Amino acid sequence: MTLEQIIQIISILGFFAGGIIFLVNTGSYKKGIEKDIDVLKAEVDENKKEIKLLHEEVEKLRDESTRNTNRFEALLIEVKTKLELFMQMSGVFNKENNNE
Repeated sequence: MTLEQIIQIISILGFFAGGIIFLVNTGSYKKGIEKDIDVLKAEVDENKKEIKLLHEEVEKLRDESTRNTNRFEALLIEVKTKLELFMQMSGVFNKENNNE
């Protein structure tokens, strides 16, 4: 065997070894990336659930706020009606007192 053939064999073996190392490293990177993606997917799913719960709470608060606003408006209408009645009644009493 000549020196040139030995160098060629070593180069071929080095190339195959480098290819195998590259594939092994690529596989390990891929596994690491897949694990990270799975963790991120789990976090995204958890965030989606939390967002859904927040939307439900906001809807409940919005409904409660609407109910309270309606109650407040009804109370204001009742107070206004009573005030108007009181004003009318006080006007009647004042007229009776003025006539005497």
